Amino acid sequence: MTAGPESDRNAALITAAKAGDVRGAGRCLVGGCDVNATDKQTGKTPLMLACEGGSLPTIELIANNGSDLLMKDVRLLPSPSL
Repeated sequence: MTAGPESDRNAALITAAKAGDVRGAGRCLVGGCDVNATDKQTGKTPLMLACEGGSLPTIELIANNGSDLLMKDVRLLPSPSL
């Protein structure tokens, strides 16, 4: 199975969330990325990654665009507390 355009878009959102790139994350969301996509290695969502990075604008953007606030990563840990 090969990665398609949807997984590429979701990977871009995950990368933007990790980097605290609010503009990049915004472009990804407008482009139809899955706000609840998970990182293939960690199972973390863009919201979890944005919380770890500490970029409040990125956290707010992702949280206010349909992110599931109760999702857990592969270790069954929820999003870090703000």
